[in-house]
Amino acid sequence: MISQKLYKFANLIYGIVGSGKKLESTDTVLILGGSNGLGKDICTQLCQNEIKVINVDTQDTSIPLMGKCYTFIPCKSFAETHSVQEAMQAVKSLVQPITILINNVQRDFKSVYQMEEPLSPLDESIDQFKECVAANLTNVMIATKFFLEQLVPQSVRLTGNKCRDYFLVNLSSILTLNVPEQASHYVSSKAALNQF
Repeated sequence: MISQKLYKFANLIYGIVGSGKKLESTDTVLILGGSNGLGKDICTQLCQNEIKVINVDTQDTSIPLMGKCYTFIPCKSFAETHSVQEAMQAVKSLVQPITILINNVQRDFKSVYQMEEPLSPLDESIDQFKECVAANLTNVMIATKFFLEQLVPQSVRLTGNKCRDYFLVNLSSILTLNVPEQASHYVSSKAALNQF
């Protein structure tokens, strides 16, 4: 599995350089969009290393090996603000100290690799664009704000102020540097996320 090799390589580099965060069994990672692809690999690797994971996604495709370190919170749609807010409230109600937020929401990522003739930007739906931006950017910002304003203070209280380091990771794309025409919605939303 390529993600396992990347994880081991990153740990080796961080061990030598001394930068980054070393995950420990006391950490809990909140991941947005952890049910498929890279997100699922991240959840699997974390659970195999006995790191607790809370996956917020539209569907649960958990692997039985994840066991008790894995919790799934459903989110009806990342494009709907109220759905994201409800899911984040459900995370808060778990009353667990959370040290890391990973955003892996990848709405319309598949459009990058579509093989058919791309639509011109004028033919693409404005509603599709709005939903893509809402999922990949706007509601990620709302979830990040919730993490910082609600979950971090709760975590500080739950740990008796012992944990003072909290981390945010946004997974984006280098495609924002070279815009493929057929993925304008996705690339635009991720370019804005890079600026965020």
